[in-house]
Amino acid sequence: MNVFLNIPLDVDTRIISECIVMIGVREAVHQSWLWDGIQGESIIFKEEDVQGLMGDEIKSIVSGSPLLGGNGAADMTISLHQKGFVFVNFNFETSDTVFS
Repeated sequence: MNVFLNIPLDVDTRIISECIVMIGVREAVHQSWLWDGIQGESIIFKEEDVQGLMGDEIKSIVSGSPLLGGNGAADMTISLHQKGFVFVNFNFETSDTVFS
């Protein structure tokens, strides 16, 4: 059974693409999404796979990924304890840069 099937989703968020990736030794989901005129990406870990790590440590793991562009870790946000998942969000673009 794929434990990533139950990732919570904001009703106003449209998922553009989604795939399972390896971030270091951890399995995660990479999503590209559109929300309220902002396009971005998320790496989503199972909470148990990053248990005991602080937010900055989780960001550091993701910052080594080739998926991260732009300003890197400076533009990352993190959401802990999201129904068994941890979201690291990055590569934000506003609608004026996405659709121009």
